[in-house]
Amino acid sequence: MRLEREKRKETEVSKKLQAVSFLFFLVVQMEIAVIGDEHFVLGFHIAGVNKGIVVERDTVNKAFENLINTEGIGIVAIEKKTFEMLSERNKEIAMTKVKPTVVTLSHDIGGESNLRLMIKRSLGVDLWKGD
Repeated sequence: MRLEREKRKETEVSKKLQAVSFLFFLVVQMEIAVIGDEHFVLGFHIAGVNKGIVVERDTVNKAFENLINTEGIGIVAIEKKTFEMLSERNKEIAMTKVKPTVVTLSHDIGGESNLRLMIKRSLGVDLWKGD
């Protein structure tokens, strides 16, 4: 029984290390891009993210499609209200696409659980498991 628990724990640690390695690979090898309104993109630009597209309702779908098909982008951060302007097809792509991983950011309290689900979806591992 004890050996079984230790083996499970070892497997969980191994999975977490694989996930961290994958995230490190993404950060080193892939760029982060943002899409949203002027203030959202500017905030990320100040933080060092240089790939950003300012969009409005009539340009959001074309800009999103171009961005997710750009080589070298690993993560796309999209503002929640910008995400809501996407067509149903593009929303589905954003929610299911693994590379690049699309992360919807908002100011609501449930943001951490949304991020948790997106990381779990893209990595296949729940990094918060056991918390």
